[in-house]
Amino acid sequence: EHAATGASVTLRLLSQMEDAKNGHTLNLSECVLKELPLIPAHLCHVHRLVLARNHLRRLPFNLLELSALATLDVSDNLLRSLPAAVCRLPALASLSLARNHLSELPLDVGRLTRLAKLDLSGNAIARLPNTIGFLR
Repeated sequence: EHAATGASVTLRLLSQMEDAKNGHTLNLSECVLKELPLIPAHLCHVHRLVLARNHLRRLPFNLLELSALATLDVSDNLLRSLPAAVCRLPALASLSLARNHLSELPLDVGRLTRLAKLDLSGNAIARLPNTIGFLR
């Protein structure tokens, strides 16, 4: 049964990545992902990346290559930190980090000048960096 589940998740991943080539959304939510492979270069045009309800502990370092990314949803994962690369996504307008294991945000969060929605609910963030004041 585990092999069948793994095979169906792999097929779903491949299908979603193929769909993302033609659309603007890559939805990999509920794929039981423990880690996200490097994001293929041909997906650099993706506007919306949904990785919610997985088991991710970190995000790939090449996330910065998604220069058109406006929405990133990594809610309901196991993230303990947010990579600074996320704070360098020029088009990011919506960031959902809800229900992870975050205790702080990177200082660079203030660089997200287009960010209009930030969901940090369900985390243990005791103090926000001063740079958060740069957000609109």
